[in-house]
Amino acid sequence: MHKLRLLDLYSYSYTRGVYKLHLPPGFEFLPEALKYLRWHFYPSTSLPSRFSSENLVELHMRNSRLEQLWNKGVQINLESLKLIDLSHSEHLADVSPLIESPNLKSIALQGCTSLVRLPSSFQNLAKLTSLNLFGCSNLKILPEMPSNLKVLLLDKTAIEELPSSIWSLEKLYYLTLSRCEELKSLPSSTCRLNSLPNLHGCGSLESLPVELPSGLKGLELSDCESLGSLRVELPSGLEYLDLRNCKSLGSLPVELPSGLKGLYLSGCMSLGSLPVELPSGLKGLYLSGCMSLGSLSVELPSGLKGLSALYLSGCESLGSLPIELPSGLDYLDLRNCKSLESLPVELPSGLEYLHLRNCKSLGSLPVELPSGLQSLKLRNCKSLGSLPKLPWLLALFDAEGCTSLETVSSSMRTAPTQGRDQLRDEDLSFLNCVKLDQSARSNIMADAQLRVMRMQLHHVSSIKPVRLILSVREMKFQSG
Repeated sequence: MHKLRLLDLYSYSYTRGVYKLHLPPGFEFLPEALKYLRWHFYPSTSLPSRFSSENLVELHMRNSRLEQLWNKGVQINLESLKLIDLSHSEHLADVSPLIESPNLKSIALQGCTSLVRLPSSFQNLAKLTSLNLFGCSNLKILPEMPSNLKVLLLDKTAIEELPSSIWSLEKLYYLTLSRCEELKSLPSSTCRLNSLPNLHGCGSLESLPVELPSGLKGLELSDCESLGSLRVELPSGLEYLDLRNCKSLGSLPVELPSGLKGLYLSGCMSLGSLPVELPSGLKGLYLSGCMSLGSLSVELPSGLKGLSALYLSGCESLGSLPIELPSGLDYLDLRNCKSLESLPVELPSGLEYLHLRNCKSLGSLPVELPSGLQSLKLRNCKSLGSLPKLPWLLALFDAEGCTSLETVSSSMRTAPTQGRDQLRDEDLSFLNCVKLDQSARSNIMADAQLRVMRMQLHHVSSIKPVRLILSVREMKFQSG
């Protein structure tokens, strides 16, 4: 056993809080030649005092009962140690022997909830590249960090501030800070984090430093409820900006990075306006729940050809839309925009989904709807008095609760030949449209009959149902 180099006790010996493996009294010895030791659920509070660790390269003791690595006063040699994983050792409070490991590259202390601090000379671990402190919920103080660090996980810790050295780690490419509830700000020192592509902030941040990492591609600050503004110059190469549920955020920078592709602002309840000009390459704009947003830019760039979806549901103060919407838009969500009174005269030609549920102030729709529209939801648009002709490819139409709806334009025309490959179930609901006149009901019935004829014309092998619901006299029509 003296020449044993690998000892692997990866086991299932821990069940429901009971350690099944028991060490003999006076256990003080492990083979001196050990290079690799994996002993999950290690049952003692420290390593054997007579264990000569000078050859040890990797030490894995997840879920152990360790309180400290060695008893104080024990002479140790950890010059060969390169990796140590003590994750979920909930009683571990002292890791000071780690500073005796000059060749250490990776430290994993995830879930070590009794750990309050790291050794002050931690930055002397010159070869350390990865440090995992995720879930060390009582860790309040973080020392200065080694200059070669590449990965740093600080999620769910109790740290109150980051040491300035973190902002100077030129090799750091992964940094996580989510749910660090005591962290209010980031370092204000000169930022040299040139390798960091993404920064994940925490919900307790109240402000940002003047300078952010220059190489950032993604900045995630969701749920920063106390963040009032972005008084910072955003990195020029930023592609994704996530500010969801920043409830105190009142404004955005006048100019956003030109290469921005995704802008996530859902739940920003205090946001009153957007910049006059948005980046032309924007592909996703998410504004759901921006309850204070009164208007969009006077004219969204028609060059936003990449913007296919616009989410504005719950923008209760939004009274109008720009005269021109992006030409590539195929999805427009305006649910619960209770102050919206009208839509642009002309909607994008490629629009397929238009959701207007609970737009209680909406008085009318455009005279002509896009020919490719497949879904139109108007439920509880209580001010809507009339409907234009419905596109032939429309598969889902819901006007339930449109209590002011009186007239429906006739769609009496020859069923088109295009769109035959898209035939499917069709639902048209006029439930509780109590003011529909006789002409409107006749037009609706004629429209439904034409839709059935279209399916027959295209020789659909398995006839798809057309469901039509009228509620004034509980009239129902179904084919299928």
